Amino acid sequence: IDPSEPPQVLDGRQIVQGVEFGFAGAVTEEWQVFGGYAFMDSEIEESNNAAELGNALGNTPEHSFNLWTTYELPWNFEIGGGAQYVGERHNNNTGARTAPDYLLFDAMAAYKANEHVTLRLNVYNLADEEYIDRIGGGLFIPGAGRSAVLTANFAY
Repeated sequence: IDPSEPPQVLDGRQIVQGVEFGFAGAVTEEWQVFGGYAFMDSEIEESNNAAELGNALGNTPEHSFNLWTTYELPWNFEIGGGAQYVGERHNNNTGARTAPDYLLFDAMAAYKANEHVTLRLNVYNLADEEYIDRIGGGLFIPGAGRSAVLTANFAY
């Protein structure tokens, strides 16, 4: 900490108004769909830092949504896929830098070997999209590239 700088004081007034919708259901007995959407309108109304006034809160996207669906196939197979969208957001409350929006696609395939064992393959970020996952403190942390995870679930 630089003693010549003024101390940080958590003071002021921030407001976030918005709405969030979520849904989950079965289109058919085999086909499940889950999703959600959020709209957040944020603003810094009072602050001891004049550069923050009127800005959106850092790391607060105005729009975000997710969608996931699964389908049970014959012979104990299941497939699924989905998308996640996060709108642009600022790295701090002064809006110095903006992380762009991103859209990711994921997929899944599973095989239920028997009532006790299920094998599952998840593939994340199918398009190998370059995106900023986390922000804060002046840092941008890149998101994970395309990856796959194979798991075995044992239930007794």
